[in-house]
Amino acid sequence: MSTNTSMNPFQISRKKLGAFIFQGYALPVYEWQQRAIYPEPKIMRAMMDALTEIFSQSTKVLVVRFDLHVKEYNESNQVISQLSQILKKKLNKQYAGTWFHLMWVREHGRCPKQHYHCVLMANGQKIQHPAKLIPMIEECWQTACGGTFSLPSNSYYFWKRGDNHLLGLIIYRISYLAKNITKRRFNIKTRRYGHSCIAANCQQPTQPLSVLLGR
Repeated sequence: MSTNTSMNPFQISRKKLGAFIFQGYALPVYEWQQRAIYPEPKIMRAMMDALTEIFSQSTKVLVVRFDLHVKEYNESNQVISQLSQILKKKLNKQYAGTWFHLMWVREHGRCPKQHYHCVLMANGQKIQHPAKLIPMIEECWQTACGGTFSLPSNSYYFWKRGDNHLLGLIIYRISYLAKNITKRRFNIKTRRYGHSCIAANCQQPTQPLSVLLGR
């Protein structure tokens, strides 16, 4: 399936591809119709709200995708809070004044323990490659809970405003985090998704998606 219309400028082609309407645009998202797998609308909207806020801060953004596995099951997401606090201290020391955003989803598959799919986004005017960030995140996760850290294939993107094809790839990649089948939880109060600015606050107002697309 391919997406390329006047209201869908992303030009993405994938076998497992659907569309999610956001601000009048048909976003390319991970969807597997035969197995009824699709993005949870509430989570997908929240992720897109966060993405437009983040991408409004700079004409260049570094996006890093990674996975976190815990040693023991826990109903809370305290390990993510601990990671954020530890990582914030290191980032402020290494990249003073540079903003970073952490986006995560809590996953439950066949394993009884939860794991997390995460995306770290950084000001691309300051950081163009994650070579130093990746070992820093892994070290902080080890400190937070002693769990394991892994990188999926094609684990980072460097977006420049005007590159709508790459923006579409990033949206598609992030939409996988919102997929419905792995969002079960044993406690209804447990959060399934989170987003926070973990170093340096955003200063610029959030732009609509059309501005980010150069339209």
